[in-house]
Amino acid sequence: MKNQKSNMLLCAILFMCVLTSFGIYFYRKDAVSRAAELTYQRLSDSVLEQSLTFNAKITGQFAILETMAESLTQSEINNKAQLVLRMQDIIGSSYFYHIGFITPNGEGFVQDGTDINVKDRKYFQKAISGKSSVEMITSDRAVGAPKFVLSIPVIKDRKTIGVMFGSYSEKMFKKLFVIRPLGGSGISFICDSAGEVILGSDSPKWIFAKGMPFSGASNIFDGYRKVTSTGERTISDVGVDLAFGKHGTYEYSYENYSRYIIYEPLGINDWFIFNAVDGSTVDSITQSSLKIPFILIFAMAAGMF
Repeated sequence: MKNQKSNMLLCAILFMCVLTSFGIYFYRKDAVSRAAELTYQRLSDSVLEQSLTFNAKITGQFAILETMAESLTQSEINNKAQLVLRMQDIIGSSYFYHIGFITPNGEGFVQDGTDINVKDRKYFQKAISGKSSVEMITSDRAVGAPKFVLSIPVIKDRKTIGVMFGSYSEKMFKKLFVIRPLGGSGISFICDSAGEVILGSDSPKWIFAKGMPFSGASNIFDGYRKVTSTGERTISDVGVDLAFGKHGTYEYSYENYSRYIIYEPLGINDWFIFNAVDGSTVDSITQSSLKIPFILIFAMAAGMF
């Protein structure tokens, strides 16, 4: 009788062990899934916040140009010396290193009086047609370095009579762009829908040498073809998202590291902002979310025994 009770007790304990093991397995699987989902949500919120912040800063810079364009008188427009003085007065209150005025034929000047001809530039062509523009120029004619240009039409009596523009060096433009997501645990870059890098991080540990996704690659698709996809999505899925202006995610590994990628449309041209976060950072966030479930499971197991 005593042996029978012992056997029944042993069977009950074994049954509870098996039941607890199944509970632990499925609970952990669900907890990992939920933690990963919350982590991606956190990353998505971060990249969305960067997009909104960047847009707000660009809007503020456009406002400087618009205020000046609206306040210009016809006599100032016709008098280069007066207009140069006006531009010199406002350049110190902006991030611009050049402010200029362009006539409808594409000829104009900047705040130091230097004459320019930009009739072949897209930012001029778009603004003279009545639309504001943001453009990256890979090589400035004056110094041969990359620059970014904001341009707006100057409209008087419902007629476009010229274009106002402000330009930034690449270094200065980066000050408008938040490039340290998740408290500095990742990097950011901007590319267009074709994958061409517009602006990026210089941090070598991310293999973003000179702002490029990978050494020698100025296009993200050229770079990501060298990696191994580790999630459910492929680089082809990323290409489809960019073509249709959709946000998305991508995971990959390369040599001895892994990366989690989150991207979001910027709302400027066809540009996207990408966040790249170290896989170990995401894994640590996920694992920290599992500490409490494991503590509860071990407490339950101890109580059962």
